[in-house]
Amino acid sequence: MRHHVNALGLAALAALAAPARAGTPAPGFSDSLVVGGLQAPTASAFLPNGMLLITEKGGSLKLFDGSSATTLVTVPVCTTSEMGLLGVAVDPSFSSNGFIYLYRTKAGAGGCATPTDRFNQVVRVTLSGGAVNPASLTELLSGIRTDNGNHDGGVLRIGPGSATTSAAPARRRIRMPRTLGRSMARFCASTSTARRLPTTPSSVWPTRAARSGPSGSATRSA
Repeated sequence: MRHHVNALGLAALAALAAPARAGTPAPGFSDSLVVGGLQAPTASAFLPNGMLLITEKGGSLKLFDGSSATTLVTVPVCTTSEMGLLGVAVDPSFSSNGFIYLYRTKAGAGGCATPTDRFNQVVRVTLSGGAVNPASLTELLSGIRTDNGNHDGGVLRIGPGSATTSAAPARRRIRMPRTLGRSMARFCASTSTARRLPTTPSSVWPTRAARSGPSGSATRSA
């Protein structure tokens, strides 16, 4: 029995010493660490130049340039339960307008502890000259329920057919799971309007383009 317990103990120590992984790659694939030292990463999106935007639950929007990650802006958010800064998407015309869309939980007048007037939102910030001015934060869509603070959704994706070639403001359609009362919605950023979508499997786009590691790291498959 002593040898059995010792063997289990050694196995447990070995497991603790091994690097944490986001999952087991499919046969023929391997994963490698892209960026570490993150605090509860929640979402990521690539800029046209290949740099990577990363959101952290606590409200930080980071930019990874291939060697290090720097904080562009820290957005005020509620962070208890599953609330926080939960999603990011890049405007199709980012190269000309610098628009970045974010999904966050904003406190109401009573603070983060009460659901009264505490909502999830789609907001926009502008990246210009390698920096984000906090004053550029614009609330585009609010009133998305938080209830008990969990099941907040937050994945943002730019839909096909949204970009236009006209000089007029383009219609950016962003899909969000579990929002506007536990549904998926299509949001038009140029008009700040949203509508619910059917929830049949054929109508829902994939919502996970990247996964975050469990120990504050982003991983990729190759």
